[in-house]
Amino acid sequence: MIRRLSILLAWLCLSGQAAALDFQAIGKVAATPERLSGEFHQIKYLSTLDTEIDSSGHFQYERNQQIRWLTEQPIQSETTITPDSLSMQQDGQEVMRLGGDSQPAVRILSHILFSVLTADWQALAQYFSIDGTVDGTNWDVTLTPKTDDLKSVVTHIDLDGARYLQHIELHEASGDRIRIRFDKLQP
Repeated sequence: MIRRLSILLAWLCLSGQAAALDFQAIGKVAATPERLSGEFHQIKYLSTLDTEIDSSGHFQYERNQQIRWLTEQPIQSETTITPDSLSMQQDGQEVMRLGGDSQPAVRILSHILFSVLTADWQALAQYFSIDGTVDGTNWDVTLTPKTDDLKSVVTHIDLDGARYLQHIELHEASGDRIRIRFDKLQP
């Protein structure tokens, strides 16, 4: 009898470790420091061509300010993302700028992308429902868009990590997807 109670107690303790979470709960286990830098490896799958494109480089972000995405392979470029704009440079020349002032859709998509990359859970709660688990310091979540407009672009986003976000997999409605792995993270 005591053995059965011990087994039941152990099972209850273990099952509590992998608890369902909400945005507030994930915010307690996933840190979002003021600054973070590191390396990334990105794979973009293009469904119409049935091919993958690999890229890698470094990134750095400042919370609520900007993300600098420095792609080193296969070509060098710098993308700067703010909560309401995107710009890209190659060879020191700006080749693209999308601003939220004149394009409200850009502001929303830039805000979502910025929020995903910086694990801004409060901002993400505006656009997505969350499902996932936390097991000790490890966590994984799936974000599902709340609106049909957003669903027409993104079907869902899978995120996982420990203290910091370590992997992103963004599934586009077109069938394309982007996988990003972060390494050598430094606050």
